[in-house]
Amino acid sequence: MSVGIRLEGVGVRLGGRDVLRGVDLEVPAGGWCCLLGPNGAGKTTLLRALSGTVRHSGRVTVGGRDAGGGGRGRRDLARTVAVVPQSPEVPVGMRVFEYVLLGRTPHQGLRFSASLEDRRRTLAVLQRLDLEALAARDVATLSGGERQRAVLARALVADAPVLLCDEPTAALDLGRQIGTLELLAELQAERGLTLLTTLHDLTVAGQFGDAVAVLADGVVVEHGAPSAVLTPPTIAAHWGVDVATEVDGEGRVGVTVRRRRERREAGRGGGAAEVVARGEGFEPPAA
Repeated sequence: MSVGIRLEGVGVRLGGRDVLRGVDLEVPAGGWCCLLGPNGAGKTTLLRALSGTVRHSGRVTVGGRDAGGGGRGRRDLARTVAVVPQSPEVPVGMRVFEYVLLGRTPHQGLRFSASLEDRRRTLAVLQRLDLEALAARDVATLSGGERQRAVLARALVADAPVLLCDEPTAALDLGRQIGTLELLAELQAERGLTLLTTLHDLTVAGQFGDAVAVLADGVVVEHGAPSAVLTPPTIAAHWGVDVATEVDGEGRVGVTVRRRRERREAGRGGGAAEVVARGEGFEPPAA
């Protein structure tokens, strides 16, 4: 069954700094929202607040139930929300099959013993992500792209109705990127999966998201359809680049970045960089 997510007035304070401030955001059941924003905007922290791995103020609900309390245990939440982290911990000496099988843990009994059905589901996901040939490999020996697909497989095998992905295509080549996102789109349609994904590529977000939300300095500053949010003025305001956008008949957005033509003169004002460039007061290291 499709499950939606909602954040109301969510704030997170880390290291004495407000990383998130009064965030309101809703993703309807079966929807796909792409969370965008410059580095340091708070995107990863927002996903952590939603998954219950960082303390927060405000309210987070998943499927109409409080994700941070109300009697909802970690095990119950894990059956509802699966996470693809940006920098996952990779166990040493664990084969890919066993690593992906860990995604079935929330569905297992008190002894955490994998059933034949758990193993069948794991194999099916490995096949769908083109990982079957790597099933016996040590996870630590995989390339960055292979490892990212294994992490995604572990999340998908949980069969959770909500999937949080933090830069799910970061380590993948272009073909794998599009293939992975097309797979997520298929699962969204087949299972009614609700997706919240952080992305850096604005065109990818404009092609796959039903909605996009722009986070800046810990606050959601824009939220809506890609065609309404991904406009040249908004992109210039938050990313500082000049772009051209094109919207197709289905409302998908393509973003083309225009190169900056001006050249900046370096070393003006006699600063430290200029002194070093002239070699003044600079002793090269001994050979």
